[in-house]
Amino acid sequence: MAPPSAEQTSQPPSGRKRKRLNYARAARACTFCRRRKVRCSGTLPCEYCIKEEVPQSCEYGPGVPPPNLSETQPQNVPQESTNATGCSIAEPAGSSPTERVVRPRGPREQQHDEMPGNSRRNSIEPPQMFAEDQHIGPTAGISFLYHPWNKGEERSSRVLHELHSTAGASSLVPLDSYGDFPQSVLQQPESPYPTHLSPDQISVTLERYFRFATPTYRYMHRPTLEKWATRYVNDDPRLGNAQRACVLLALAQSLLYTVRSDCYVTEDNENIRQSRLCYQKAKDLLDRETGPPSLASVQSRLAMCLYMLSTFRMTACRFCFSVTITILTSLGLHRVHSTKSERVIVDNVESELRRRAFWCAYVLDGYLSVMLGRPRILRDEDVDQPYPRNVDDSDLMSTEPIDDLPQHGNLEAFLAHASLARLMARSSDTLYPLQPLTEEQVLQRSNELLDVLETWKQSLPNFLKPGNKTLTGERMFERQNTVLKLAHATCVFSSQEDACF
Repeated sequence: MAPPSAEQTSQPPSGRKRKRLNYARAARACTFCRRRKVRCSGTLPCEYCIKEEVPQSCEYGPGVPPPNLSETQPQNVPQESTNATGCSIAEPAGSSPTERVVRPRGPREQQHDEMPGNSRRNSIEPPQMFAEDQHIGPTAGISFLYHPWNKGEERSSRVLHELHSTAGASSLVPLDSYGDFPQSVLQQPESPYPTHLSPDQISVTLERYFRFATPTYRYMHRPTLEKWATRYVNDDPRLGNAQRACVLLALAQSLLYTVRSDCYVTEDNENIRQSRLCYQKAKDLLDRETGPPSLASVQSRLAMCLYMLSTFRMTACRFCFSVTITILTSLGLHRVHSTKSERVIVDNVESELRRRAFWCAYVLDGYLSVMLGRPRILRDEDVDQPYPRNVDDSDLMSTEPIDDLPQHGNLEAFLAHASLARLMARSSDTLYPLQPLTEEQVLQRSNELLDVLETWKQSLPNFLKPGNKTLTGERMFERQNTVLKLAHATCVFSSQEDACF
């Protein structure tokens, strides 16, 4: 039996006739139209999404990309006439509806689709998102949670009404603390010193501050801070507001932990009240600070930022950190200090503390960028400040040459934390550019960053390596190991977020 000819195969099969449609059938429908079971024009954006004023919700699944609406209307879409009922009736064209929407692509179009800028953006980078009217960028640690939120069902009017009602209730919150955990305001005591701690208790509290409260943020010099505390207790008028604030904020940070177990205390504990009093007093002192900025101005505000993070005030911390960076850059802490300049030569203590303060600010800048999804303030191309030397505070004196001091202090965790912060900044710049990346580029860059992180991990001493439990009995080393472990996990998650979600 001879095979059917081409003309015979093009004829429709016999039997029940197919009903002619009054509209052009699209090859695919967008997700927005499929959920509502409405007719989709198959363009990007489709006519229904434009009519509903949600063109950003017009998305298609994998496969042949839909034609652009501006390109398909004058050429591929047939002319339509409207009847008395308002329904559009498509006039027949020379080709079938499927051929009009999905047409073969030429070599130039295929090359255009393979360009990195034309990949599906939602599969590589989450869209622009807002939570309580605040922008959340793709570098935020919680951005992956918004993938199902944006790809799932649209938020109903009831949910939107609840969001607007809660936003109206919080409209009385100050701008620099909007969205933060509410804090109770305590009445300031009349005495210049807000705590009832004795000099011996102050010494123990400061010791806990350096041993446990700030394991990797070493921007304070312990002998200098203890000297300031003694002068503050004696109410020395030569002590500036920034120096007094450094003492109070160190006490406030340390009072967040108990003496017995080094854990967070409850809300009813007296230490919490003393901590808040110290913080409020320090904030008042910094608000009244006069004169030119100093290194203590940066140190005190860095301590304030860390205290705000410890008390769940990220927005207020971001505002305070912006002021801190302004003072830091005005002092030139982001640049290497040249001894050939006409500026007064600083001593060894101040020279090292300038480096420590800058790199603590650099680490904090990266964490605020990840937590809030905002761009970093400090950029690597503007920085040439070297790392500080690994010298103990007890060995760091103004009279001895810095090169003659032993380089085996307790700053190994601090230096490792700073280098990891640079890797985190590199991860944000590499994986989250403004232009979207293809999946191949994301996987390649993610694997490269994982290799660099593994190299960083292997360079650490055994008691600081993430995943290794420190059994030295030294509480400070255990805390440093925990901080680096969390920082390493954060960096790994940030480098793998787009590849996983």
